[in-house]
Amino acid sequence: MPPVVAVLAWCSVPALAFGVACNAGAIGRAVHRAILTVHPPAPVTNAVPVERLAADLRRLAALLRQYETPGAGAPMAKRLAAHRAYEDRLADACTTLEISHRLERTSGWEHALELARAESALLDAGLVFAPPGLERRRGP
Repeated sequence: MPPVVAVLAWCSVPALAFGVACNAGAIGRAVHRAILTVHPPAPVTNAVPVERLAADLRRLAALLRQYETPGAGAPMAKRLAAHRAYEDRLADACTTLEISHRLERTSGWEHALELARAESALLDAGLVFAPPGLERRRGP
């Protein structure tokens, strides 16, 4: 190698190292993107099996019916927690069965209507559970 080329090579090493150090974040992101392109991560699903959702809905509905009986004496915190858990599982079941719902975005009487609509849609879809208060809605 000619002496001029050797001197240029030795002089460019610190500049190259400085450039890499200054752009380490960008280089790291580029390497990360390249790795993900070659080996994409496996899809992560948090979906609960529909059988488990139906069992949870049956259990929570029975608990809510028990709390609604006269003389049950259940504390309000337990009733509210059970109702919230029931609604969360109801929303999970709707999402799993691809039934549109607006349970998280409604309140008041609109929420009560949406709750009844979601329960009815799940029953129509074939999910086997007995919603709490269904006896009241059907009438005598």
